[in-house]
Amino acid sequence: MMYRIILILFCFFSLSNAQDISGLWVTQKLDEENLHSYNATIYIRIDDSGKVSGYVYDEEDGGWCYHTLEGRYNPKSKLLRLNTTDLIEKTEDHEGTRFTLNYKIEDGRDYFIGKLKLKGFRLLLKAVGVKVSQDIVLQRPSIDDLKSNKGYIKMRPKLTLAERNSIWRNFIKNENFSTVEADSIVRNSIYSQSEITKNPMTKESAADVFATNDKKEEIEAFTKSMADRKNELINSHNLTSRKITIEVLDNNREDGDRITIYVNDKLIAYNLEVTKSPKIIEVILPEDKNTHKVVFVANNMGEVPPNTAKIRYTVDGVFYEEILFTNLGLNKYLQFIIN
Repeated sequence: MMYRIILILFCFFSLSNAQDISGLWVTQKLDEENLHSYNATIYIRIDDSGKVSGYVYDEEDGGWCYHTLEGRYNPKSKLLRLNTTDLIEKTEDHEGTRFTLNYKIEDGRDYFIGKLKLKGFRLLLKAVGVKVSQDIVLQRPSIDDLKSNKGYIKMRPKLTLAERNSIWRNFIKNENFSTVEADSIVRNSIYSQSEITKNPMTKESAADVFATNDKKEEIEAFTKSMADRKNELINSHNLTSRKITIEVLDNNREDGDRITIYVNDKLIAYNLEVTKSPKIIEVILPEDKNTHKVVFVANNMGEVPPNTAKIRYTVDGVFYEEILFTNLGLNKYLQFIIN
């Protein structure tokens, strides 16, 4: 028993201390001749055991293919092994790929450097006299890498909103750009308007989007139904910044819980599904008052009452975490007082 506990703790600390490799990676073409015009866009996600899944879209010599990925990452050796699995789409001459890659940091940027090998008997027959193993360098993309990235555009419908938000947040962290440039990228490359929960670089909210579609009456009815519910304070904070980042995710087992969020009386997110993948909401507190309420409202009771969610939020650079228990008669709220 003690051996199992030690092994579990070792795995946990090994992975928790490892560099987070989840996210989007794109080919860096260092050697045009060797790479044979090969381009790849890869999205990977890693779980606590080191299991990796995701998608790859690659192009070469005018053809392309789009597959799901499976593999393992060893945080100690920094070795990533990936195999294409289920086919999503492809042109006639394309098959799957195997990747053997090592994680590396150079000049402050993240890279995977290694080999790719072609899969598929038909492709091997066609490759007589041609290398079936190629060098490859992947890097976390810059904004310019994503502006006309076919691979990302193809795989975007397969990614969750939280995953797309994660990609966007990496740009904020790693790139220097103006607000105008960021806003343009968000609107034209990363999101479509119907997917916005709350765009950190604009003043639009989910309510503004929903108001233009057939959910308008549904939302109005839901808002009126809140009149009979009680509001219970979770926590109160004094702050200097008006910007708050909130993540909503499942605290235990996903059971279909859904919540709605208001800032004071303004709807900012409606009927969000509470899942293991966090929903990220950027809140800009209005300037017309100094005391504000962020209210969390249960849309349902899920499979196992009450409605349960975890919220993680950052105020003036300080991280907080709370567990919400709400029901159809009780809301919970955070209070923020601007100093």
